[in-house]
Amino acid sequence: MCIQVPTTQLLIQDPVPNRDCHIGAQQISWPKIEYSRTTRTASGVNNTTSHSKNMNLKLSFQIMTWVYDGVFQRLNSQHELKYDFDTEKLLPIADLPVYPMCYAENCVQSMLLRRGKTFWSCRKRLYVSYSGWDFNRTEQFVSLMSK
Repeated sequence: MCIQVPTTQLLIQDPVPNRDCHIGAQQISWPKIEYSRTTRTASGVNNTTSHSKNMNLKLSFQIMTWVYDGVFQRLNSQHELKYDFDTEKLLPIADLPVYPMCYAENCVQSMLLRRGKTFWSCRKRLYVSYSGWDFNRTEQFVSLMSK
Protein backbone atom coordinates (compact mmCIF):
# COMPACT_ATOMS: atom_id res chain seq x y z
CA MET A 1 0.00 0.00 0.00
CA CYS A 2 1.23 3.44 -0.90
CA ILE A 3 1.35 5.86 2.05
CA GLN A 4 0.53 9.36 0.92
CA VAL A 5 2.48 12.35 2.15
CA PRO A 6 0.94 15.74 2.89
CA THR A 7 0.14 17.73 -0.30
CA THR A 8 -0.84 14.55 -2.19
CA GLN A 9 -3.83 15.15 -4.45
CA LEU A 10 -6.47 12.55 -3.61
CA LEU A 11 -9.50 11.20 -5.36
CA ILE A 12 -12.42 10.34 -3.08
CA GLN A 13 -14.97 8.07 -4.69
CA ASP A 14 -18.65 8.85 -4.22
CA PRO A 15 -20.11 6.65 -1.46
CA VAL A 16 -23.41 6.47 -3.36
CA PRO A 17 -23.20 3.56 -5.82
CA ASN A 18 -23.51 4.34 -9.55
CA ARG A 19 -23.58 8.12 -9.04
CA ASP A 20 -20.00 8.48 -10.31
CA CYS A 21 -19.34 11.83 -8.66
CA HIS A 22 -15.72 11.89 -7.53
CA ILE A 23 -14.28 14.51 -5.21
CA GLY A 24 -10.79 15.94 -5.48
CA ALA A 25 -9.04 16.82 -2.23
CA GLN A 26 -5.58 17.62 -0.95
CA GLN A 27 -4.16 15.62 1.92
CA ILE A 28 -2.76 18.05 4.51
CA SER A 29 -1.49 15.74 7.24
CA TRP A 30 0.46 12.54 7.58
CA PRO A 31 -1.89 9.55 7.85
CA LYS A 32 -2.39 7.80 11.14
CA ILE A 33 -2.32 4.07 10.47
CA GLU A 34 -3.86 1.32 12.57
CA TYR A 35 -4.05 -2.29 11.44
CA SER A 36 -4.52 -5.82 12.64
CA ARG A 37 -4.00 -9.14 10.89
CA THR A 38 -6.14 -12.21 11.19
CA THR A 39 -5.95 -15.68 9.68
CA ARG A 40 -9.15 -17.44 8.78
CA THR A 41 -9.34 -21.17 8.23
CA ALA A 42 -12.12 -22.65 6.17
CA SER A 43 -12.86 -26.30 5.49
CA GLY A 44 -13.70 -27.05 1.91
CA VAL A 45 -14.80 -29.96 -0.22
CA ASN A 46 -12.93 -33.28 0.28
CA ASN A 47 -11.63 -32.17 3.69
CA THR A 48 -9.35 -29.54 2.16
CA THR A 49 -8.40 -26.61 4.32
CA SER A 50 -7.73 -23.12 3.07
CA HIS A 51 -6.15 -20.28 4.98
CA SER A 52 -6.96 -16.68 4.26
CA LYS A 53 -4.87 -13.86 5.73
CA ASN A 54 -6.93 -10.74 6.23
CA MET A 55 -5.88 -7.27 7.22
CA ASN A 56 -8.10 -4.75 8.92
CA LEU A 57 -6.78 -1.32 8.07
CA LYS A 58 -7.77 2.09 9.36
CA LEU A 59 -6.26 5.28 7.95
CA SER A 60 -7.16 8.72 9.20
CA PHE A 61 -5.83 12.01 7.85
CA GLN A 62 -6.78 15.64 7.30
CA ILE A 63 -7.94 16.77 3.86
CA MET A 64 -8.64 20.16 2.34
CA THR A 65 -11.37 20.86 -0.20
CA TRP A 66 -12.99 24.03 -1.54
CA VAL A 67 -16.67 24.63 -0.75
CA TYR A 68 -19.20 27.31 -1.51
CA ASP A 69 -22.06 28.33 0.76
CA GLY A 70 -22.42 31.95 -0.29
CA VAL A 71 -18.66 32.42 0.06
CA PHE A 72 -15.80 30.37 -1.37
CA GLN A 73 -13.71 28.91 1.41
CA ARG A 74 -11.28 26.15 2.23
CA LEU A 75 -12.72 23.32 4.28
CA ASN A 76 -10.33 21.23 6.33
CA SER A 77 -11.82 17.98 7.58
CA GLN A 78 -10.80 14.66 9.06
CA HIS A 79 -11.15 11.71 6.69
CA GLU A 80 -11.18 8.13 7.88
CA LEU A 81 -10.86 5.03 5.75
CA LYS A 82 -11.62 1.57 7.12
CA TYR A 83 -10.92 -1.38 4.90
CA ASP A 84 -10.74 -5.15 5.30
CA PHE A 85 -8.94 -7.12 2.61
CA ASP A 86 -7.27 -10.43 1.88
CA THR A 87 -3.50 -9.89 1.88
CA GLU A 88 -2.95 -12.70 -0.60
CA LYS A 89 -5.10 -11.19 -3.35
CA LEU A 90 -4.23 -8.25 -5.55
CA LEU A 91 -6.44 -5.24 -5.00
CA PRO A 92 -6.59 -2.62 -7.76
CA ILE A 93 -5.90 0.78 -6.24
CA ALA A 94 -8.85 2.27 -8.14
CA ASP A 95 -11.16 -0.02 -6.12
CA LEU A 96 -10.26 1.81 -2.90
CA PRO A 97 -12.63 4.56 -1.76
CA VAL A 98 -9.68 7.01 -1.53
CA TYR A 99 -6.47 6.92 -3.54
CA PRO A 100 -3.84 9.26 -5.01
CA MET A 101 -5.07 11.22 -8.03
CA CYS A 102 -2.09 10.07 -10.11
CA TYR A 103 -3.65 6.57 -10.24
CA ALA A 104 -7.02 7.79 -11.53
CA GLU A 105 -7.99 7.20 -15.15
CA ASN A 106 -7.26 10.13 -17.49
CA CYS A 107 -10.97 10.72 -18.14
CA VAL A 108 -11.64 11.05 -14.38
CA GLN A 109 -8.70 13.42 -13.93
CA SER A 110 -9.89 15.53 -16.90
CA MET A 111 -13.47 15.65 -15.58
CA LEU A 112 -12.30 16.78 -12.13
CA LEU A 113 -9.99 19.40 -13.61
CA ARG A 114 -12.75 20.76 -15.87
CA ARG A 115 -15.26 20.82 -12.98
CA GLY A 116 -12.70 22.50 -10.71
CA LYS A 117 -11.95 25.20 -13.29
CA THR A 118 -15.68 25.89 -13.71
CA PHE A 119 -16.14 26.02 -9.92
CA TRP A 120 -13.15 28.33 -9.49
CA SER A 121 -14.29 30.66 -12.30
CA CYS A 122 -17.51 31.28 -10.37
CA ARG A 123 -15.68 32.94 -7.46
CA LYS A 124 -15.93 36.35 -9.19
CA ARG A 125 -19.13 37.98 -10.36
CA LEU A 126 -19.85 37.51 -14.01
CA TYR A 127 -22.91 38.50 -15.97
CA VAL A 128 -24.40 35.57 -17.85
CA SER A 129 -27.33 35.62 -20.20
CA TYR A 130 -29.30 32.92 -21.92
CA SER A 131 -31.50 32.82 -24.98
CA GLY A 132 -33.52 29.71 -25.63
CA TRP A 133 -36.14 27.38 -24.21
CA ASP A 134 -36.33 26.15 -20.64
CA PHE A 135 -35.84 22.45 -19.89
CA ASN A 136 -39.55 21.57 -20.34
CA ARG A 137 -39.80 23.75 -23.47
CA THR A 138 -42.70 25.69 -21.95
CA GLU A 139 -41.06 29.12 -21.81
CA GLN A 140 -38.62 30.87 -24.11
CA PHE A 141 -36.03 33.32 -22.83
CA VAL A 142 -34.54 36.11 -24.94
CA SER A 143 -31.42 37.97 -23.91
CA LEU A 144 -31.69 41.73 -24.31
CA MET A 145 -27.91 42.16 -24.15
CA SER A 146 -26.51 43.94 -27.19
CA LYS A 147 -23.42 42.39 -28.68
